[in-house]
Amino acid sequence: MKYSDPGAGCIQRIPPASAGRETSLLLLVALLVVILSGSVVLWRGLHAPGFRLQDYQLDLATALTPAEQGIHADLQAAFEEWRLLRQNSALTAPPPVKHWADEGWPPFVANLSASQRGAHRWSLVERGDHYAYLGRSAQPEFAADVLWILPPEKNARFELWLLRGKTTPALTLPERLEDAELIARGWRQVVATEKKPR
Repeated sequence: MKYSDPGAGCIQRIPPASAGRETSLLLLVALLVVILSGSVVLWRGLHAPGFRLQDYQLDLATALTPAEQGIHADLQAAFEEWRLLRQNSALTAPPPVKHWADEGWPPFVANLSASQRGAHRWSLVERGDHYAYLGRSAQPEFAADVLWILPPEKNARFELWLLRGKTTPALTLPERLEDAELIARGWRQVVATEKKPR
């Protein structure tokens, strides 16, 4: 006896598999991962021990005017040149301001950029075995007075101090370029406060 398949010769329609639900679940999981990661980063940023500014310090990234940040960048480049000069010669004292100006090094050269960044009048200051360049601002509304202290050691970093709101130059620079004396005269040290990666 032969049996016939009732579905023989018929075309069966199979609906396509819907990925809508799976896609929605996948997007939801991805969103939860992003939110959780962001929460962890934020929590660590708020609770991780970091560098705290002292009252006499200024944050390089947030407390300086654009003109002062530009001067800092210029002095960083000049400092690298000074380090090369020290390595390749027997120089112990830094060159006079005229040297930097003649070589075209900002912020010592008088140009348009300098005029937009306070038009400082620079001088070389010697205090014992410490040297610094003092820049008196002609436009304190754009940039404060600047004290760029060079380190006696070859591999040390320079210090940058700013003086805002003082009008008596003779009374603002101490006999010794030490933190306590600078602070007592109203100078504030510029520091970078970015956290070091773990």
